[in-house]
Amino acid sequence: MNKPHFILMLFALALVAGACKKELDLEADAIYGVRQFLQSKNCDTKCGEVADCEGVEVKIKGKINLDSAVRDALTFRLSDENHRNCDLEVRVDSLIATDVFDRLILAGNTHAQVQGIVEGYDQPGNIKCKRGFVLRLENEEDLIIE
Repeated sequence: MNKPHFILMLFALALVAGACKKELDLEADAIYGVRQFLQSKNCDTKCGEVADCEGVEVKIKGKINLDSAVRDALTFRLSDENHRNCDLEVRVDSLIATDVFDRLILAGNTHAQVQGIVEGYDQPGNIKCKRGFVLRLENEEDLIIE
């Protein structure tokens, strides 16, 4: 095989390997990173369809993005520890919102683990529709700030 064909074959293999999404065992008591979870096969679906990760209780770890915390909207974002443009919105139950947002402000932009139920929604765009996900935080004890 000559060198250009070999390089082309390696490039094709890299693309195929990169396109494979890993399936996570969401029934296990594992803690997943934001990117690991969002890019898993469990969350891979088309708009209008329910992903396998929806309705499941999971533990996600990441970095609290305090700049995205909106007390009135009861939301904050958990960012992937290694990838700046990968985050997951966390929606806080109104009954625990005061305590949770007070804790977030005291902690600042630090690492945390959030356990909650995954909900999906359609995100229509200019070219295609993408499925988005949020994590519902219903118990204050399910937010562990490191």
